[in-house]
Amino acid sequence: MPTKAKITESLIDKCRIRFEDGERDAVLDAIDLCARAGLALPAWLVEAYCAACTRWATYEREARSLDQAFGVERKGQKLSQLRKCESMKAIVVIEVAKLRRQGVATDEALFEQVGEKLGIPTGTTRSFYYEDNAALQCRSPKDAVA
Repeated sequence: MPTKAKITESLIDKCRIRFEDGERDAVLDAIDLCARAGLALPAWLVEAYCAACTRWATYEREARSLDQAFGVERKGQKLSQLRKCESMKAIVVIEVAKLRRQGVATDEALFEQVGEKLGIPTGTTRSFYYEDNAALQCRSPKDAVA
């Protein structure tokens, strides 16, 4: 079974890949992971963080705010929907863990059961369980939690 440190390192590496694919907000996700785990920032992250801060500090046109410098503008997003999604992630993980402790296999039926109990789609339940929180977002109204 992987250790917490190995899992965190893997998540940080996923952030690096996202960043290299153009997702500038992955920098903040990786910093958050490092801070929570008490890990030093890897070289790529130090460089990306410093570049974003420099864009903001030097008043570059595309970075008039820290949001813009780090690529995390939230214009057009429904924050109440995003908050609901965030709060449901932990509940999904807890419900799945309860069932797994009871010997229930981690399969589609488990996600159907948890989704049905919580009133969310099976696919969303599965995503909440498997995807790392730094990358996970509700992307469409059908994923919203009522």
